[in-house]
Amino acid sequence: MTAIVAREIQDSMRSRWFLAMTGVFCALALGVSYLSFAGANSLGFAGFNRTVASLLNLMVLFVPLMGLLIGALGLSGEREDGTLGYLLAQPVGRFSVYAGKFLGQGLSLVLAVGLGLGLAGLVVGWNAGPAGASAFGMLALVAALLGAASLGVGFLVSVRSATRMRALAYALVTWVVFEFALDALSVGMVTAGWLGPQGLLFVSFANPVQLAKILCLMSLSAKLEVLGPSGIYAVKTFGYAGSMLMLGGGLALWALIPAGLGWLTFRKMNVR
Repeated sequence: MTAIVAREIQDSMRSRWFLAMTGVFCALALGVSYLSFAGANSLGFAGFNRTVASLLNLMVLFVPLMGLLIGALGLSGEREDGTLGYLLAQPVGRFSVYAGKFLGQGLSLVLAVGLGLGLAGLVVGWNAGPAGASAFGMLALVAALLGAASLGVGFLVSVRSATRMRALAYALVTWVVFEFALDALSVGMVTAGWLGPQGLLFVSFANPVQLAKILCLMSLSAKLEVLGPSGIYAVKTFGYAGSMLMLGGGLALWALIPAGLGWLTFRKMNVR
C-alpha cells in the first residue's frame, strides 16, 4: 500500500491541472490575507477575524472543488485508460489499491491546501502575531476534514462513473449542490416556516460545507449571533465543546461513508 500511496503523490505532483489548481489556491489565499490586513493595523484582533473569515469563505469554495475533482478522476481516469486493470493484475489486493489511492490523493490534497494556508499564515502571523493562532489552526484542521469529506464523495462518484468526463460532470454538479443548492433550499424552508433551529441543524449534516462553516465560526468568535440559528441551537443544547465534536464527527463521517460505499462498489467492479 505504501508504494501506491507514494505513486499517487508523485502522479499528483506531475499533474498540470493539479499544480494549476494548487497555484490558484495559493495565490488567492495569499492575496486574500494581504488585502484583508491592508489598512487594518488599527483594528487589532478585528483585523485578524476579518482575515480568517475571508480565508474561510475561500476555503469552503475551493477545497471541496479540489477534493471532488481529485477524487472523481482517481479511479475513473485509470479505468478508462486501462492502467487500473494492469495495477489490479499485480500481486496486490483490491483494498490496498483502493485505500492506497485514497490516502495518496488525500495527502496530496492536504499538501496543496496546507501550502496555501501556510502562505496565508505567514501573512497573518506577520501582521497579527501569535494572537488568534488557535482559530487559524482550527481553520487548517477543518480544511483538512472538508477536503477528506469531498474526496470521499469524489471517490464514490469515480467508481460509479464509466468515463472521466462523466465523473467530472457529476463532481461539478455535486459541488454546485453543496455550495449553492442546499443553502438556497434551507433558506427557502426556513422562510416558509417549515424548519426551526433544530431542523436547520439537522439539515446542516446533509451538507459538509455547512458543517465546516459552523465549525470554523465557533472557533473564530464567541458571539452566538455569528453562528446563525443552527449554530446557536447547537451551542445552547450541546455546549461549545460538544457542538464542535458533533460537527467534526459529521465531517469525518462524510469522508468515511462515501468512501466506504465506493469500496463496496469497487471490490465487485469488473475492471478490464
